[in-house]
Amino acid sequence: MACLAFAGALQAQSLLTKGNPYATNVRTGNRPGAGDWGLYIGPSYSEVMDLVDCFANFTNLDVVRGLPLVNVKYYTSDKLELRGGIQYYKRGFRASGNEILTPTTDKEHSMKESEWFFRLIPGFAYHFSPRNVLDVYTGVSLPLGFEGSTYKDEYVNPDAVNGVFNQYRKSLCVGLEAFIGLQAFIADLPVSVGFEYGLSGMFHTGQKVKTEVYDAVNNTTQTTYQLLGDPTDYKDLKANSGVFGSDLRLTITYYFNNK
Repeated sequence: MACLAFAGALQAQSLLTKGNPYATNVRTGNRPGAGDWGLYIGPSYSEVMDLVDCFANFTNLDVVRGLPLVNVKYYTSDKLELRGGIQYYKRGFRASGNEILTPTTDKEHSMKESEWFFRLIPGFAYHFSPRNVLDVYTGVSLPLGFEGSTYKDEYVNPDAVNGVFNQYRKSLCVGLEAFIGLQAFIADLPVSVGFEYGLSGMFHTGQKVKTEVYDAVNNTTQTTYQLLGDPTDYKDLKANSGVFGSDLRLTITYYFNNK
């Protein structure tokens, strides 16, 4: 009787794996297939730390902004999934006024600053298991984007030196991620939860700040470079950075189709 019960359980599991996405006869697990879409959230540990470092270099922010706002999946077949994500963040500040120097003189002063971050994350995944309850897959993604910051301070005073202080930074970031994943489909809902683990690397160019000071009286411009977080001035400078290691991502996905 135990063997018969075990065989019946196997048969029931076999029937579940043949269910169609979103079909009412699938009682345990709704598995996506060819033509289905998915919206998912799941920033990885390295993405969170990368953004923390990025904004710490800009303005010493201790909060995370710019996590993936749009992440989509599309199943070209029952086993092949294309995916893509977008990260974007921008902050700006502007002010102007007359700075009081003495009771009878003042200085016209204006300043503006901004920081921004943009990244595309295309990739794909191949799913091995046809079961509705658990799904095992492996994949690759290629993050690519830009980040930067600007600061401009302009002052005008008829009785003193006029000039402009301009500081900015632009950086290209390129990465590579290879991962394996496991996700579970919740009841008969078009929702899954899971995790992805693998190796990831990120390379950043332009890890320097360019400073230009313009003297309007003498019509001269002095240009210097600084490392991030280091006030030392350099005449010319090249600075890049990279990181490589293991990574972990927790995911929640909602599936749908347009049929």
